[in-house]
Amino acid sequence: MGAQGPLRPTETALTLQKSGSVVTALMAAPVERIFGEARDATDGELFLELGDLRKLRGLVRVDLDHFILSQQKRATADGEFGEKVTQPRQNEHMKNWLEIGADAPEEVREDNRWATMRIDGLRAPSVASLADRRDGDVQVRAEAFGSLRLHGRTVPQSMALLLDFHFDRARLTRVKIASAAPMNLSLEAYDVRPREAFGKLAQATLGAIGQKVAPIAALQLTLSAVPKS
Repeated sequence: MGAQGPLRPTETALTLQKSGSVVTALMAAPVERIFGEARDATDGELFLELGDLRKLRGLVRVDLDHFILSQQKRATADGEFGEKVTQPRQNEHMKNWLEIGADAPEEVREDNRWATMRIDGLRAPSVASLADRRDGDVQVRAEAFGSLRLHGRTVPQSMALLLDFHFDRARLTRVKIASAAPMNLSLEAYDVRPREAFGKLAQATLGAIGQKVAPIAALQLTLSAVPKS
């Protein structure tokens, strides 16, 4: 969090918990649905001002090494999808596309394995302040805005969130965070494209395989954060 500056006097620092975190992605093409899921693979920090929730800021990091793909197929665009299956070869392809495969140079691989969402604030929170909250739960709907760094590219992004705040005797004890709607990521914007190996583009382009691989990944997350002790 050094890039965002030190903790302000009015802020509460929160740590994102890896355990129980879930990040999913869906790429829905006409004849194939590709599902991605990373469990217990998220860390980061949030800085929260209870008196002004708009000032929420932080970093959320997802370890893409833990991302596992599965797929459903159908013969035609109006047919029935089959059973969801996990193909080891498809997961190898995913690592090549993201350049985190075994043949990538160590420094490049380590950089690319992390997807990092920087949160710069909340837009239009349904509850503006929790400064006077004493006990119980409060759910806040808001839009987090900032940027997402993926595959070495940084693109402005926003995500609709539900934030559940739990208080016990005037003390904030936990914040649960979940997507209220998917955040759509363009594979092209992040240069995620077919690759045969590190630095070697495949002959097939995203456009050529568009019936099987959607150009957009719909991302959703479920996270939990607790105050730093």
